[in-house]
Amino acid sequence: MRHDEPHGHRFRGFFHNVPKHIPSGYVDYVKLNGLSVTPDMVRDGHLDCMILGESARHDGYGTGHLYRDIASGKNIEVELVMDDIPYRASVTIDDIPKAMMTVTYDTVTSIRAFINDKSTDKPALYSGPNGLPKNGEGCSIIGCGEIEPLFNHRGGSALNVGDRVLLNGAIGKIIRASTEDDDENRFIQIMADIHDMDPRYMGGFTTPYGPMCVISVATMIRVDHDHITRELVVSDMGVPLPIIIRDNMVPKYWDSYGSVWPPSTRISVDRSRCLDCDECSADRLCPMGAGPSAGPDKDLCLSCGSCISNCRGNVFSGNMGHITIDGKITPVRIRLSSREKAEELCELLKTQISNGDIAL
Repeated sequence: MRHDEPHGHRFRGFFHNVPKHIPSGYVDYVKLNGLSVTPDMVRDGHLDCMILGESARHDGYGTGHLYRDIASGKNIEVELVMDDIPYRASVTIDDIPKAMMTVTYDTVTSIRAFINDKSTDKPALYSGPNGLPKNGEGCSIIGCGEIEPLFNHRGGSALNVGDRVLLNGAIGKIIRASTEDDDENRFIQIMADIHDMDPRYMGGFTTPYGPMCVISVATMIRVDHDHITRELVVSDMGVPLPIIIRDNMVPKYWDSYGSVWPPSTRISVDRSRCLDCDECSADRLCPMGAGPSAGPDKDLCLSCGSCISNCRGNVFSGNMGHITIDGKITPVRIRLSSREKAEELCELLKTQISNGDIAL
């Protein structure tokens, strides 16, 4: 399982409570909660449209937030224009007979550490809202190490088209998968029904370049392939971690996930240290909007560690792990994956298999 897949998301929904006075025909444009989406047409009171993963409003609300709101059953405001005539409707997931999410999930964006080697702090796509610290003084990381689905797809043989998986807690299936010939760029494409998704495993993650989508994936491992059988038990130390300079996707250094994921990834809170700032920087810079100063909201919190780095009073603490580059230890400043929720999803998948909900 992992969180944060900025590209490849697709949402397709048919809204069946479009007001009856809206005629059938092609749509000029559509917005859902203010997000521009790709329209098709209205047929028999149904609106067909597609949402791309990079859609965002000026205030930072993006596709990941919309997915979560839909799965949570919240009201979704629909605005559309046909022949220069505006129409509006308000719908919930119960009004949408079909709402499918398709995710392309690949090693290029899902197993990485990122550092900034410039002399000033720099914005970076794979970081929190305030970017990456200067001179390699901290890094961001993606990937769940030994339980990472794509690492366990090594050799391109573990995951096949038709396999059942969990996507945001919903039972879905793999519709495309890399083969042994694609081993340098392993990927899977998954489809699942948003009606069945758990909003705890999804959302929007704020970066300097706009919000990214939070997704969660859990898969089974095939053990009928020789090299996977031999390596069935692997630790974080055995999972290679490519290290990227800022937003360049070509690895310059390598480490492993052994020092990235400590035994506990939880964030501790000591409110006696609070300085009662006029504006709480931990809240303002929380990528998930989890409000750490007041809770945080456990359903939103990914234990990413942003609050640790941004609280002047050191209210928040936790073992964030580190990477090593040429003998120099670089602390992890922010994690774009949630190991705790990943392990929860693994247990959920195990239960689904034990109950016979997912056939082996």
